[in-house]
Amino acid sequence: MKTSGKIALGAAVLLAVSSSTIAYREYLELVRLRADAPDPDERARLQKAAWDAQRRANLLAAQLAAARTGPGAPAAGSENQYRALGEYASDMIARIDDPEVRRLMAIVQKGQIVQRFAGLFKDLKLPPEKLAEFENLMVDRQNAAADVLIAASQQGMNPMQDPQQFRQMVQDSQNEIDQKIQATLGPADFSQFQTFQQTQNQRGTVNQLQQNLSFTDTPLTDDQKAQMTQIMAQSAPAGQGGGGAITDTAINLAQGVLSAPQVDALRSMQQLQQANSQLQALLSQGRAGAPTPGK
Repeated sequence: MKTSGKIALGAAVLLAVSSSTIAYREYLELVRLRADAPDPDERARLQKAAWDAQRRANLLAAQLAAARTGPGAPAAGSENQYRALGEYASDMIARIDDPEVRRLMAIVQKGQIVQRFAGLFKDLKLPPEKLAEFENLMVDRQNAAADVLIAASQQGMNPMQDPQQFRQMVQDSQNEIDQKIQATLGPADFSQFQTFQQTQNQRGTVNQLQQNLSFTDTPLTDDQKAQMTQIMAQSAPAGQGGGGAITDTAINLAQGVLSAPQVDALRSMQQLQQANSQLQALLSQGRAGAPTPGK
């Protein structure tokens, strides 16, 4: 089998695996929502959506089978890794009716959302019904790229042949969901949601600082944590998408917010970041200069 054929098959199987997993997750969420919906019309709508998700999963299973056995499929004994991926995806779809799998997947997905957005939930103080709606919309937003992949595969479109169109389709899908989120939250809370999304890397660095100080005599307060997140965002290096790098500017600004021991802890984190970057650079140079085996 030619190398290009192998790559195409591998891409197709990986795409199907990723898509079938999302269809599976979507189905599980719809089953949960259908069970919770007290309104008959809402139950009917969710029932139809669940059937649609099941239909997509079945279609993807058929596509996987065709990829493994149809024209251009790998010869027996070759491309084992691709066949294993296809069998794994098919097995997942086959288990879609297992109540225990549905229950555990629903718990995992909900836990991931709560863990990621717990700080935002605390700040927004939404009533339970609005919080539940917001959570569902965030799940939809996270799954936008995979949902576009599913739609593209159903229409015979290969996103890898036109990545620019694919990115635009994903962006359009996310924009549509963002409009629904804005309608749910209102302008002020939606702006806070956007800021929260844009500062995830900075909050990760500040969370690490808080953890490092948690066992000391100078733990980080909630007010300091909020201010440090702002400082990290303001001082983020240009062109890094708001990364969590601790710059000299951040260290200087932090001195107006943190105590001397806390600044020392922040400076230690900066040194660790720099050492890690230097180590990675040295290791990369070593790999680039390594002799080619057999020469």
